[in-house]
Amino acid sequence: CLFIAAELDPVRDDSYNYNKLLEKAGVKTKFVLIKGVVHPFFSIPGIFIKSCQEVIETVQEFMENQ
Repeated sequence: CLFIAAELDPVRDDSYNYNKLLEKAGVKTKFVLIKGVVHPFFSIPGIFIKSCQEVIETVQEFMENQ
């Protein structure tokens, strides 16, 4: 299970806590925090180019290792 959370997202902590809950239940998880961005950053890639590229690379790496 892959979690990608924006640092400035109001539900960031909920994502982190759910990730930890799944880990405790034995689910293999990965949590990635994207620094300096707000919740909808991926829908506005022209502003958050570097962050969006980080997400794409993270998802690609995660999928390749499944």
